[in-house]
Amino acid sequence: MKLHVKKIIDRASWKTQQNNQKYYLIGALFLCSLPVVMITYHFYIMFFLLFFIIIIVLIASYIQNIKSFFDLKRLKSEVVDVDENQCFVYQDKVFDFHQLIKIHLLRRVIYLEFENDIVVLEYQKTLFNQLKDSYSQLINQKTTKIGRISFMLLMIDMLFGVIIIMKIVGGIIYCLSTSTTIIDISRLFGDIGTLAFIFICVFLANILKKYKIVFYTVSVIVAFWSLMSPMTHVTQLLVDQGAIAYREDVNGVQIYRDVAYVFGKDATLMYVDSIDDIGTFHDVVYVESQQQYQFYSLTTPHQTLQDLYEEYEGSSYSHQDINIAIDKNVIKINSKPYQAELIGDHMLYVKLQHPYIIQFKDFRCELYQLDRGHTVVLQEDYMNDVTSQDNHIENEEKKSQEENQDNETVTASPSQPEEKSEIEKRREKQDQQRYQAYQQAIQQDDMTSFQSTQDVVKVHDENTDIYRVIKSLDREITRMNNEEGTILDVQILSMLIYHQNNDEYGIYINRRVDSSVEESQTFQEIIFMKKYGHDYIGTRLYDISYMPTDHPTNNGEYETRQTTDYLYCIDGHQVVENAW
Repeated sequence: MKLHVKKIIDRASWKTQQNNQKYYLIGALFLCSLPVVMITYHFYIMFFLLFFIIIIVLIASYIQNIKSFFDLKRLKSEVVDVDENQCFVYQDKVFDFHQLIKIHLLRRVIYLEFENDIVVLEYQKTLFNQLKDSYSQLINQKTTKIGRISFMLLMIDMLFGVIIIMKIVGGIIYCLSTSTTIIDISRLFGDIGTLAFIFICVFLANILKKYKIVFYTVSVIVAFWSLMSPMTHVTQLLVDQGAIAYREDVNGVQIYRDVAYVFGKDATLMYVDSIDDIGTFHDVVYVESQQQYQFYSLTTPHQTLQDLYEEYEGSSYSHQDINIAIDKNVIKINSKPYQAELIGDHMLYVKLQHPYIIQFKDFRCELYQLDRGHTVVLQEDYMNDVTSQDNHIENEEKKSQEENQDNETVTASPSQPEEKSEIEKRREKQDQQRYQAYQQAIQQDDMTSFQSTQDVVKVHDENTDIYRVIKSLDREITRMNNEEGTILDVQILSMLIYHQNNDEYGIYINRRVDSSVEESQTFQEIIFMKKYGHDYIGTRLYDISYMPTDHPTNNGEYETRQTTDYLYCIDGHQVVENAW
């Protein structure tokens, strides 16, 4: 047997180096657990700092290992013969295989461990096979495939265990620093039980080494499930001001704030018989019970409803065919006055055909539809009456005189409101006509002879994906209503099937339209559709208030903006390949 010897190392120093690597590994596990703990307790700056440090350490460690590996590879090896007595001589030292203690294979380098020295050999597959055949009991089991898998599972076990320990220790610190209490003690004991289960599995694996991979695998699965499963008795929600949680019991809904891990502050109790929906909009928690809403603001409101009206008196906000204005201490939506409830600073609750939260900001307001979970952003515009103009100039008095003059020039222009009013009238008339035509069409039982019109269309689609069918219907409506010489590139951004009653559907659809004759526009509309086998009858309306409130599906919004599957192009009345 021939050995390609690289060098010899003092055994004591090599053992010290191996022990140091174990300490480095344990330190790395603690370091890797810290970002998870920082995220758990919402210390985001510390998370990014630690994440950056870990990346730097890993890169430096990898570079060091690569350097050591290539330094060893560059060393010239000396061929040494093993005699018939299983002995060989290197650097005037005699090594006897009968005194061999252990054989290690690390990074494709063979290490022969003797009493005082470590002999480093160049890796050769035939040589390693010979060593395994002759000295199988001396092979370090960590160097085998099973050994490496077991070691990897053990490291994952240790990482999960360290994460649980650090979460509990961090939780005690968090609890003391923020005056929080335990809100889910069962989850806390569950994690402590998981930690004990990991230690028991590792202990049994060291006793029953034949089955250690089984013990490690089971403990990893249990620990992963425990860490990933939500809190048992409370449900967490994320909001702008941090994290909250709620618990439902016979008394109602108990809400907690500043929630991290299983700790949080007791915030409020809402007395409800049952929960239909619960969620957040910015820093307001809303709870729906029997179509009635209760609200809780995570920040104490510093204004009254009258204060809000006075602050935004004369303001007007618009988006497509939606207008919200505050005029004479009344909120008006599309020129109709409504009763509003103050639920937080700059936030109102208004009940139209659907429930809405309105949040006012500097030059815009957000309209959030509670039962749909959809937000529309309205930009501030200028009303053309003298009172509103004076109020706007008064609110902008901190701006320069030149900017005020520019704003007055824009305000004085009467063409924009008049043009918009004409568009609204045309769309309202078109919606009424389409809705009536659709209602008449779906009264028929047989659609075999039905022909598409500009108001109501029919498509045949055998696709089982309902969203593909909606795309086909929307494309046909666009094709029927397009004009010759106009090219439309349409991207469906999102869809939400809000209403379904047997084979009738009500769908919210958000589309972007690029036209060859107009600027790009984004439309938020609704589609009514009824299924007849593989035939579908449908229409599209601008006014989303036509959407029925009965038979809600509770479906989530289907986002399609990241895929090209919901793009289409219309040239005149022909469907062509889209420009994307």
